[in-house]
Amino acid sequence: MSPHVRDTVLAGLVIAMGIGFPIALHLTGGTGIGRMFLPMFLPLAAGAFLLRPVHAMFTGAITPMLSALLTGMPPLAPPVAFLMVGELFVLTGVISILTVRTHLNEWIILTYGVIAERFILAVLAAGLSSAFGLPPQLVTWGSLIVSMPGIVLLFIVVPPVVGRVRKNRRYARGFVGVSAP
Repeated sequence: MSPHVRDTVLAGLVIAMGIGFPIALHLTGGTGIGRMFLPMFLPLAAGAFLLRPVHAMFTGAITPMLSALLTGMPPLAPPVAFLMVGELFVLTGVISILTVRTHLNEWIILTYGVIAERFILAVLAAGLSSAFGLPPQLVTWGSLIVSMPGIVLLFIVVPPVVGRVRKNRRYARGFVGVSAP
């Protein structure tokens, strides 16, 4: 199987998990819990370590929109889904590019990805909040504080999962995407 086909199949799996995780979380804890635990971010961040940049950024851009159209979460109005497209595109892009081009460990790469994603969120939220007549600082800091448990969860779950996948023999032989650094 060619690397492009493998990445396409893995991207499809990541997208499916990116839609499924929020559904499962919302069934157990209600709709507001998604903003707190960032369930869509978990599979997309992990997948970005295993996919080439084009496939990783595609999953980051398409998953929130597909989820919004299929499940109504994240909502299109207010434009949370559009904010998440920007956030996840940047998060997955930074993670995948740094994975391919550097020999940094997963923790450092994830840190850079989250910092870049939070910066984009701040820029997009500031622009949208002024369009809706809200104070930009309120929207930016509010979303950062509310999502802090999800950011912590990213650091608890993603690096060990990625490390475990990379130690898998089939992955080490090139079964999935990018070879381990």
